Amino acid sequence: TAFFEADSVVVTDIYAAGEQPIQGVDSAAVVEAMRSHGQKDVHQAGRVEDLPRILKDLTRSGDLLITFGAGTITLAGPAFLDLD
Repeated sequence: TAFFEADSVVVTDIYAAGEQPIQGVDSAAVVEAMRSHGQKDVHQAGRVEDLPRILKDLTRSGDLLITFGAGTITLAGPAFLDLD
C-alpha cells in the first residue's frame, strides 16, 4: 500500500464520525500494525495540533508532505507552512 512506500508515516488520533468507536481501533493499533508489516519509520503524533511541529522535525526542503483524513486534519498543512 501507499503507506509502505512512504519514507515516513505519522498517525494522529482517530475519532469516530458520529458512530460508536470500534474497540481496539485507535492510532496506537494502526502504528503497531504498520510496524508489524514492515514500515520502519512510523510515528504516533497524538493530537492533530501537535502534527505541524512533529512534521517540521521530520521533513526537509524538497520533501513531499501529504495529509489526509477528516475534520481538523485540514488545519495541519497551513499550520505547518506557518511555522518558522
